[in-house]
Amino acid sequence: MGLFQRFRRVLSAQLNHLLSKAEQPEKMLNQLILDMNRQLLDVKKSVASAIADEKRLERQLNTYIDQANEWERKAILAVREQRDDLAKEALLRKQEIEGQILQLKNLLVSQHEAVEKLKLSLRELQKKSGRSPTAEEYPHCPGQAGRNGKTDAGNDGGYQR
Repeated sequence: MGLFQRFRRVLSAQLNHLLSKAEQPEKMLNQLILDMNRQLLDVKKSVASAIADEKRLERQLNTYIDQANEWERKAILAVREQRDDLAKEALLRKQEIEGQILQLKNLLVSQHEAVEKLKLSLRELQKKSGRSPTAEEYPHCPGQAGRNGKTDAGNDGGYQR
């Protein structure tokens, strides 16, 4: 039993040593930047989709408003022609559409708030991706290279003693 634990411990130590040697801060930071750019692209797509949904809801709302106005116009015409049954039917349809308009307005408000939150997230992510990562943000990456190509070798590789 002790032999297997020792073997596992030695193997684990060797693997950790190999991983530590293979770890290159510049490559890690480049991968981090690539990941951030992918995330930025995904957020941009989400924002565009949310804005498109908001515009679609606005068009649908305008269509419903036009329909409600049309049913009101038909009701007025029916009253002028002394067709109260048609006027009543037109007003009932207008009332149904006004209920849908109210629901759609609430949905549109929610969608607008979601779009604004997504836009804020996008701006924050763009701020983050517009600058190079700092040693305080990624202390596990010693001697990282910034955008100017200089390394941070003056502070013992980014580690505190």
